[in-house]
Amino acid sequence: MRPLLTAMSAASGPSAVHGRARNLVAAAVGQSLQHFGPAIGTGWGAALETLRLAAADPCPGVARAAFTCSSSIAAAVRVPVGCGRLTLTNPR
Repeated sequence: MRPLLTAMSAASGPSAVHGRARNLVAAAVGQSLQHFGPAIGTGWGAALETLRLAAADPCPGVARAAFTCSSSIAAAVRVPVGCGRLTLTNPR
């Protein structure tokens, strides 16, 4: 996940090409987490940092991609009553 964070940071220019690149990176992070989330391991930090950057992006498409991914993560995480531990569930 670190290469995607690096790509998001490197595509920080204001041009439309940079915006499309950031949009693709945010979408790639979302798809990676959707398909491989439980196996990401230590990559979660870089993935969440990439989504944080994408959510603050001035390009609406990039922010939308981050929100879509974050919504999927929030929907997949639940806290069992009385347990106090987070559990990933598969929303499919």
